[in-house]
Parts: sequence; structure tokens; C-alpha cells
Amino acid sequence: MLGGLMVLLQGSFSAGGQQTALYKWLEFFILGGFLIAFAGIFLWIGFGPGERAFKTETTLGPVTTTGQGDSLTGRCLFGVFGLGTLLAALFFTYKN
Repeated sequence: MLGGLMVLLQGSFSAGGQQTALYKWLEFFILGGFLIAFAGIFLWIGFGPGERAFKTETTLGPVTTTGQGDSLTGRCLFGVFGLGTLLAALFFTYKN
């Protein structure tokens, strides 16, 4: 939804290829909100309360194996990716 809003705003506020100050502020808040919402999903899976059930699936040619994933490994992977995404959001906020 935020990506579609960005396309709509670019067509509405970008006059002749020049971006207005209002457009730049709206772009800042929309992209920042998108990055924080995206990071929040991974942070909740990695560090949130409750049980998590992860599944592993490996395909090699026509053979597929499926198994139960390790909860600690899944939480660590999601948590690290969430922290990385949050750091990217903070870097975006700092640079703009």
C-alpha cells in the first residue's frame, strides 16, 4: 500500500521533474514507516513471546525433503535480519 501511495504522490507532487519540499517530507515519512513496519515483522518473530513452529524444506532436482525446523535457529535468523532492517531504517532516517 505504501509503495502505491509513493507512485501516486510522485505523479501528484513532482512538477516537471522537480520535487517540492512537501513531496520530500511525505516521501521521508512513508519510506521510514515502511522500513520500520517491515523490520517490526521480523523483530516480532525473532524476539516476541510465544511458541514458533519453523519448517525446513530442501529441494534437489525432483527430490524434496521436509522437516521440523529448530526454534532457536529460526528465532536467531529472524531476529538478526530484523535488527539489520531496523539499522537500515535508522541509517535512512539519519541520512535524510
